[in-house]
Amino acid sequence: QQAGDGEAASTSKSFHDLGSCCDHLSISFQKQSDDETKKSLMVVDEWLRIVQGAQEALRVRANAVATHAALSTDLEKKHKALTSGSQSGKHAVTESDVAEARRKVEEARQRAELLGQRIKEEMATMQRQKATELRTMLCAFVSVQLKYGAQVQDSWERVLPSILEGIDPAALQA
Repeated sequence: QQAGDGEAASTSKSFHDLGSCCDHLSISFQKQSDDETKKSLMVVDEWLRIVQGAQEALRVRANAVATHAALSTDLEKKHKALTSGSQSGKHAVTESDVAEARRKVEEARQRAELLGQRIKEEMATMQRQKATELRTMLCAFVSVQLKYGAQVQDSWERVLPSILEGIDPAALQA
């Protein structure tokens, strides 16, 4: 009976150690999951801010293009009125009216082009930065996985001796 009591105590300790190991791993995995969720949410929030900024920049450029189109239409009307000798609105159109309209059209065209070029440059810069940030995040993720993997291995190695206690090594080869 004493041999049976010793075996029961050894088995009980093995199951206790196994349960403790599983509890430790569960807590560790939950912490890892919480950490990764927080990091992911921060990245998503930042990307949403960037997208909103890009949308605003595109709206500003669209307004600049619309202004250019409206001024071009006004220039055409004034040019036609000048060449036909008719009036535009309440007064006759002069060369200086047409020249001023041309100047405004050119300014609006340059502004729209400048905004378009700036958007392209900022998008290219952002794309490079985000690619670097993504690679950095992946490296950090791999490092965390290595760390947690080592913790898992350590936990199992600590519990293994109590599980193997009293087992014939030849039985493990089968």
